[in-house]
Amino acid sequence: MSTSSHLLRWSTEMLPERTRFSTFREEFARLNLALDVIDHSGGRPRIDVTYAPLGAVGVCSIVTTPVEFIRHKHHLKDSRDQFGLNVVGTGPVQFANADQEHVYDVGSACLVDRGTPLRVFGPRGGSVRFVTVQAAALRSLVAQPEDLSGRPVRPGPALRLLDRYLRSLASFREPPSSKLVSVIGAHLLDLVAATLGPTAEVANIVAEPV
Repeated sequence: MSTSSHLLRWSTEMLPERTRFSTFREEFARLNLALDVIDHSGGRPRIDVTYAPLGAVGVCSIVTTPVEFIRHKHHLKDSRDQFGLNVVGTGPVQFANADQEHVYDVGSACLVDRGTPLRVFGPRGGSVRFVTVQAAALRSLVAQPEDLSGRPVRPGPALRLLDRYLRSLASFREPPSSKLVSVIGAHLLDLVAATLGPTAEVANIVAEPV
C-alpha cells in the first residue's frame, strides 16, 4: 500500500498471493472502513483502490473482480456521517441502501447514506468512482439528501461533468497541493449538489452573474 497525506493507492496485487484476500479484509478493518468484503471471484480476487481526501469531500476509485461489500448494522458505530455519490464505470453493480435496491450499469449513478446498512455487489466484477461528502456540508446545499439515498440519480449534464472530473482525479499519480485540494473539494461539492438538485436558495446563488 502506498500512502501520503493526500493520496492512497492500494492493490491486492501488492500482497502475498497465499494470504491476499484475508490480508485485504484485515486492512479494510484497520483503515476503519466499516465493511465486510466477500470474494466471488472463485479464489482469484483483485481489488485496486485509489483514494484522496479533499477537505469536506473524498474521492475514491475501486476496480474489482466479482466481490461484495457489506456494511451491517454492527458496523454503523464506526461509520462517518457522510453521503456517497457513486458512478458505475463497468457493471452491472447492485446497490442496496435505505430500503432501496437497484442494479446500475455503465454511466448510471446512485446516492448512498453511509450511516445506514449498505450492500454493493458486482457479480461480474466492475469499477465504481465515487465522491464522499460530509453530511452537514451536503445538507447545506441539498434539501433532505437522505430522501434521495438508495435511489438512481437523474442523468444529465451535471452528472456527466462530475464523472469526467472523477475520472481525471483518478489518474493523479501524486497528491495535489494543499491549495489545490481546497479548490477541488469546493468544485466537487458544488457538482454533487448540482447533480442531486440544490435548494432553491443555493440554485439562485449559483445562477447569479459574477
